[in-house]
Amino acid sequence: MRRRFIAFLLMCVTALMGIVTGVITSTKNLNTGMEFSSSTTFVYQIENENEESLVDLDVVSKEMERRLKMADAAFYNIEKEGEDQIRVTVGGEEATVQHVKLLMAYNADFTLATIDGEVQYTGDELFGDEEAYVDYVNQYPVVVFPIVDSTKMEIIRNHAQDLLANSSSTGEGEQETNEDAGLLVLWADKEEGDDYDTAIDSSNPDYEKIQAKVFLTFNSEEENLYYDDKHEAIAKTVSYSDSEGNEPSNPTKDEVSAACVQAKQVANFFNAGSLDYEVKYLYQSINEPSVENLVVLGSNSLYINYKSGIVIASLVGFIFAGLFLAINYKVGSIVALLSSAGTFVTTILLYNGLSVEFGLGTIIGLFIIAILAIFTNVVIFEKVKDELHKGRTLKKANTEGQKRANFLVVDLSVTLLVLSFLSFFIGGTVLRELAVVVALGSVVNLVVTWLGNKILMWALCNDTALQSHKGILGVSDKNIPDTLNEEKQRYFGDHDGKDFTKHSKLIGGITGGLGLAAVIVTIVFGAINKPVFNYGSEYDATYRIQFKMENDSDLAEAATLISVLDSHDIKLENGLTFDELVDEDDKDVVYAYYSGAIKKLPSEDNAILSSNVIYDTNGDVDVLATIQENLLLELSTTDSEIEIKVSNVYKYDSVIKTGMVVVAIGCGVLIAGLYLFIRYGLSKAIASILITELTGLLTVGGFVLTRMVYTDSAILGLFGVVALTLMSCILMFNRDKELSFEIKEITSKDRLVKTVNTVFGPIMTISVLTFFMSAFFIGFGPAEYMTLFLLLAFGSAVSLLVVTSLLGPSFFTFRKGFSKIKFGERKHKKNKNTNNEQHKSAEPEEAIFIGIND
Repeated sequence: MRRRFIAFLLMCVTALMGIVTGVITSTKNLNTGMEFSSSTTFVYQIENENEESLVDLDVVSKEMERRLKMADAAFYNIEKEGEDQIRVTVGGEEATVQHVKLLMAYNADFTLATIDGEVQYTGDELFGDEEAYVDYVNQYPVVVFPIVDSTKMEIIRNHAQDLLANSSSTGEGEQETNEDAGLLVLWADKEEGDDYDTAIDSSNPDYEKIQAKVFLTFNSEEENLYYDDKHEAIAKTVSYSDSEGNEPSNPTKDEVSAACVQAKQVANFFNAGSLDYEVKYLYQSINEPSVENLVVLGSNSLYINYKSGIVIASLVGFIFAGLFLAINYKVGSIVALLSSAGTFVTTILLYNGLSVEFGLGTIIGLFIIAILAIFTNVVIFEKVKDELHKGRTLKKANTEGQKRANFLVVDLSVTLLVLSFLSFFIGGTVLRELAVVVALGSVVNLVVTWLGNKILMWALCNDTALQSHKGILGVSDKNIPDTLNEEKQRYFGDHDGKDFTKHSKLIGGITGGLGLAAVIVTIVFGAINKPVFNYGSEYDATYRIQFKMENDSDLAEAATLISVLDSHDIKLENGLTFDELVDEDDKDVVYAYYSGAIKKLPSEDNAILSSNVIYDTNGDVDVLATIQENLLLELSTTDSEIEIKVSNVYKYDSVIKTGMVVVAIGCGVLIAGLYLFIRYGLSKAIASILITELTGLLTVGGFVLTRMVYTDSAILGLFGVVALTLMSCILMFNRDKELSFEIKEITSKDRLVKTVNTVFGPIMTISVLTFFMSAFFIGFGPAEYMTLFLLLAFGSAVSLLVVTSLLGPSFFTFRKGFSKIKFGERKHKKNKNTNNEQHKSAEPEEAIFIGIND
């Protein structure tokens, strides 16, 4: 009867339908950043109070970066343009983008005053350097302002209460109270003469100007003003409101979300502080995705763009993995692919549910989870195949193999979960996305493996008619012993008998030397203040041209301006962007801004560089200034008021900090090593840390020593390399532990050799898959990510070499060293009548925990 096999096929079809449904669902409404969707660039002019001196744009950029982080902008870019302009590019939700626009230029000194202005204190007097924050009371968002002088706070509150008490009036037999009289007003840049009456009188000609300065109002009633009984903070509750401004009894999810966003933005404006310079907003432009269009707009929502390089590379990689697994595991590859795809899709669904922005960190995190899921299935099938090579039936082999793999699967998932822990807190925004994906995927992988893989394998392997068809799992009949004739297992893998550790000293010397060389070069470059990596042209200056004129100018046409530039052989990257800005002093005047990146400057013999030449301080021709001057002379004949700026554009800094990512991953490896110490003992934990750190050093050091072009985003690939190395370490530790119980009459050295050659196959399998899947992203994916996946591909090869040649000898050496340590009166004994080494040491070499080490 093939009832169970038919059930297996039905479950596979059901699982496939669920995965397809999950893919469709997960692709809707992705919260993509500016890498995969349009972004907005805001241009600001920076002016000093002393107009004759310039502002340090690095200082301004640093402050803007601080504010961008306050606004939770996951994706942003800051560029310095010329000597007095800053360009801030930000992606994400529209509310965040518009908040950033205002926050970058916000500059205010705060004053808290009663409505009559008789009692008032500056923000420094009341709040000092304390920052506002958002809390929640009865599900309402509350903006909390910590105070440093409760005495002054009580003085101003008492005066407000006196005003409220004196505001009572009698009319038609009833006493009425002016509730506004007891308000406290938090002013932004309050000047002498500003009063609350003007701020609420819409008929007053200064109404808008004064109203804009009213930041918040507070109720001065003690129970409504103070945040706690200690009177150490005041609070402002942000109520939910619908589109008409009314507070509904049952607010919707969108209304609650809007209130929370408003509260966060109020806190951000307060925490922005005052600046020593003026930031003037000029114009903005909408940009295409910086990498590619990962999503497209459907009839009602966003959908994945199946023509994108990332999607194509992922599909090609999935097909390649399927073929690779089919060759090795035959029908079992269906289980592996469905289980892995289930983990992958479920992780995306959960990630989308958290509303975290989908960016580069997400892509790499999903790549790592795919590798984890495939590796998990590979080690399970290797355990089952090993049982089949002992002569067991399919049913018994699956039962025993799954049992042997149980805690190995736990180790793989928990180690990656631990590795992602510190990355979430100290690695920066993009690494935080990666950490969230890996953490979710690690848990999902465990659940899907224990449920999906086990159920499908049970249905496949428990079918009575298939018990003699062991080839369905990729096992050759010639490698199966005849148990009826009491034959022992004779096949231990294609690499049985090979010693991958025999050149460990040579490989260790070479890799150690290369690692040391990379460290020395890094130190030397740092000492002479040169970039450690070869960034190519990534941080080179680019050029930008900007035109400013009134919108009714005869030159206010992009085509006209481009034609003029073409006549001087000045080529643009993507044409000119356009925006308008109303003059603050004269509302009838509207300025038009045209701006574009210059792709090609004119040659030295061009006519535009032969007249009105401007020289720099070194006596060389200042090409940009000369072009600007000659264009201005040419176009001013048509519009005498036109302004032209041709300037260098420099990146301020990368969102991804290579140093912080390295520190976060390195610390994560140490914590993962602590878990491996509990599971496998001290010698193996130390070996895993050293080997993983060495692999990471060699991978990154390869870019340092070879001077290959490097981008900051490439460092995210290090997480994948480290994860792959740790997974390989765990498999080897698990196998060594198994052999210590299975084969007693064997020396530690021979056991080491056997451990390595029996795990070489699955380690090579996952390393090869990682290499080729990375290669597909290099070939089909976006050019911006080429260096990242090149690092991943290179790192997978380094990991295979280092783990298989150095890991075994490393923990073997540590184990021998620890076994010689004597404590107290304990004596180290060795049985001279056997080759089997018996050693005891102070370390918990194989830590025994009931239910864990079974």
